Amino acid sequence: MKEKFPIIESEINSTLTFTARVATFIFFSIIIFTIVVFPIYDIFQKGVLYQLKHRTSMFMILMIIEIGTISGLYALVKFYFKTRHLRSHKIIVNEKGVVHYDSNDEIIKTIAYADLTYAEKISFRKDVYSEHANQKTLAKKLVVHIKDPKNTVLQMVIDMNLDLTVLKNKHLLYAHFINGIRIFRPDLQIDPIVYSDYYINEKTFQYDRTIRKGYLGGMIILGIITFGLIFLLFIILKILV
Repeated sequence: MKEKFPIIESEINSTLTFTARVATFIFFSIIIFTIVVFPIYDIFQKGVLYQLKHRTSMFMILMIIEIGTISGLYALVKFYFKTRHLRSHKIIVNEKGVVHYDSNDEIIKTIAYADLTYAEKISFRKDVYSEHANQKTLAKKLVVHIKDPKNTVLQMVIDMNLDLTVLKNKHLLYAHFINGIRIFRPDLQIDPIVYSDYYINEKTFQYDRTIRKGYLGGMIILGIITFGLIFLLFIILKILV
């Protein structure tokens, strides 16, 4: 009997998620106090009439900046809460593909294995590839191809991230989706470097923590060596100068 393809659901790392949200709150609070609160406090401390009489041009410029900043922040907050229900709150990878759910546990987006297609020959890309492997960006992006209603081949980035939320099993979700492509769409070509970019064991086609630990260890060692070389260069220049 053929083994059923398991369902994997996103799992939230509560500690890191709380830390990330607090850090974000502090960051925006500092920006608001720096750009909005402090200038207004300075204006009212010396008095509006004083500002108009002795610093008219600066006062008017400052008020325009204040109004623009407050309006922008208000629009940003309003947009965030208005579109919050359209954002992913849960991700599931199953035998159909990747399914994104909103806060009401309703499906908002599905990337099905059946909808994936071949890359255009002119692009010289594999059907499934990692954009990081092609050195376009430092961040890794898993790219697949789909067809729009006009039958045009489009690139689509598979994103296993949630807004202001850190997942415990993000790499597992990527690996499971890639394994699903291998099983349900064997006609599609997967760039071999995708396996190393997403820490997938090429024998078991499963997420392998040891590969990721080795990669992180290598990055730490590289960072130490780089810092050491910079420090050594600084010492040499200090001696010479």
